[in-house]
Amino acid sequence: MKNFARILLVTTMTAMLFAGCGKTDSASSDVATDTTAVTDQIEEAVEDTVEEEAEAAEAAVEEASAMTFEEYVNSDASVKAQLDEVADQMSMNISAEGNSLVYEYTLDMEVSDDQKDALAEQFDSALAEQASTFEDMKSQLEAETGVSGISIVINYLDSNGSLVYSTTF
Repeated sequence: MKNFARILLVTTMTAMLFAGCGKTDSASSDVATDTTAVTDQIEEAVEDTVEEEAEAAEAAVEEASAMTFEEYVNSDASVKAQLDEVADQMSMNISAEGNSLVYEYTLDMEVSDDQKDALAEQFDSALAEQASTFEDMKSQLEAETGVSGISIVINYLDSNGSLVYSTTF
C-alpha cells in the first residue's frame, strides 16, 4: 500500500510539472523553479521507494537464512513429500532435524558390540569413498534452500533400533 501511495504521489507531482505549460514568457522562470522543486520531490520519493524495497528484500533474505533446514522442509509440503518418496524407494527413514538431513537405515540383523567395531570400519571405508558426493549434496541443498550450514547425517541401526554406526558430513 505504501508503494501505491508513492506511485500516486509521483504521478501527481509529474502532472504538476505540466500544469504550468501554456503560460506567458514572464512566468517561465516561475515554471522552471516549480519544475525543479517537483523534480527534486520526485527524485526523493523514488530514492525512498528504492530504499524501502531494498530493506524489504534484505529482511526477506535474513528471514530465509534464519530458517533451519527442518523449518524449510516443514514449510513446503512438496519438499516433505519428495523426501518421503525417496525414503520409501530406498527403504530407509529420511528426515530433517535442525540443519541436518538425516538418513537412517535399519539393518536386518541384531548387532553385538563386537560386531559394531568391525562394521564401523566397513562403513568408514565405504562412506569415505562417497564423501565428495555428500559434500556436493550439501552445497546443492544450501544453494536450493538458502539455508547455510546444512549437514548430512548417516545412521545405521540394528534390527532392535540400537545405533550401530553414525557419521556426519
